[in-house]
Amino acid sequence: MMDISTATVLVTGAKGGLGRALAQELLARGATVYGAARRPDQIDLPGVKAIRLDVTGPASVAAAAEEARDTSALINNAGRAVGAYAAAKSADAARATLDGIASRAAEIVVDDRSRQVQADLSGGVAALYPQLG
Repeated sequence: MMDISTATVLVTGAKGGLGRALAQELLARGATVYGAARRPDQIDLPGVKAIRLDVTGPASVAAAAEEARDTSALINNAGRAVGAYAAAKSADAARATLDGIASRAAEIVVDDRSRQVQADLSGGVAALYPQLG
């Protein structure tokens, strides 16, 4: 198992669900954790550095990147959890939701100093690794 006790991890969507569980597990393994959400005051994990982030807003992404400059890994989990509501919506509505999330992913990984990992919504994984040295 990889030792992450020296890692600083930014978890988007850390207010609940999978993001919250991942942040909690990372803390338990000794990592420093930034938890990002549109409403950071609702992140209820002691030890998590809660920061504001709306992944659909370029200014919000830039501000969060500046605040979490020491991040060594990113778990990009932000999104919508709409459950059964999604089944009642059209394919166009679902596409618009996913496009809103995906359209900002490139902005998140453009800045080389942020050294972040991006999960491609089509199923593949693209990674931007830190330059060593």
